[in-house]
Amino acid sequence: QRKKEAFVKVPDVIASYANSIGCIFNLNPENIVEFPEGGDKLFAVFSIDVGCSGGSNMSRPVFVELELSNASMQYYINFEHSGPSQTPMSIPQTVEKIYVKDEKLWYSALEHDWNKDGICCPSVPVTAELKFENGMWVGVPVVFPGNKKTRN
Repeated sequence: QRKKEAFVKVPDVIASYANSIGCIFNLNPENIVEFPEGGDKLFAVFSIDVGCSGGSNMSRPVFVELELSNASMQYYINFEHSGPSQTPMSIPQTVEKIYVKDEKLWYSALEHDWNKDGICCPSVPVTAELKFENGMWVGVPVVFPGNKKTRN
């Protein structure tokens, strides 16, 4: 019960962190997932204009890991696995969803087809397993019809 109460506050925890590093914060609460299921960690993705550059199309995704403190029964950001410096530019700019499937962490995103897409509107779907390796989040692409490999 206390874990559920702590989960309700997670969007505010993420917003507080995000607003300390940038502007134009956007978080879909459905992009907060528990992994592994039944564990004390949550993973989320939000978009933000890091450094508040103010340019059009300057937002980028940021992956964060949150851990449940057994002492306070509150989730906190694990800074070693969270933030713009751990989310490389090779991750597509438009990450639409983060989710758990087959006991793995995944994301779905859109990339640009520069032959037809405007800068605002990527159209090529990509799906990748999300892993934390060597201090960075890495998208390991899955190739199937209609899914382009990511740049990682």
